[in-house]
Amino acid sequence: MANDYKVGRGKPPKSTQFKKGQSGNPKGRPKGSKNFATVYHKVGREFVTVKENGRTRRLTKQEAIARRFTNAALTGPDRAMRDYLTITRALPEPEPDGLAPAAVPESHQKVMADIIRRIRDCEPAEEPGIDDGQPVTTNEEGDEQ
Repeated sequence: MANDYKVGRGKPPKSTQFKKGQSGNPKGRPKGSKNFATVYHKVGREFVTVKENGRTRRLTKQEAIARRFTNAALTGPDRAMRDYLTITRALPEPEPDGLAPAAVPESHQKVMADIIRRIRDCEPAEEPGIDDGQPVTTNEEGDEQ
């Protein structure tokens, strides 16, 4: 049985293969370490205290930088204005509520539409006379007519 194993390309000798439970890169990335993008975004969401028009405000670092950059474009050299316009054109327009649209796969959209349709099918029919578009009038005692 021991002679059944052929050593060759992609099949190293058993004695040099990694042992069970042994990492192939024991000095690799430590657990819990973060990449640059994660650290960058985390630091950008930290708050700083800024004095603006005589009053103190707490803003995220990203917002403080954006405000400073915008003000530099207004009052600074033409290069700052050109850079501001370049970045403004490159960024997508924010949603009205300030949140980026969530990417929902088409299959999920179909499922959600089906659920909404089934919920609407189960709703009881409206009672006649309620919210039929006719104005409600009351007499002097407050009784509906």
